[in-house]
Amino acid sequence: ANKDYHTHVEFDKEMEKCLGFWTQSAANTSVPRGRDIAEALKKFRQWILKT
Repeated sequence: ANKDYHTHVEFDKEMEKCLGFWTQSAANTSVPRGRDIAEALKKFRQWILKT
């Protein structure tokens, strides 16, 4: 159970990190660009496949 929890926390942290630059750019523009979101999700998927 501990290992699962740790993985869950890591998952959340990594997702936050990968999406961080997108939320930043979203604050600067009225509409977040789909490309930014896609790029963030791509990075996140790569991280998932690595672990």
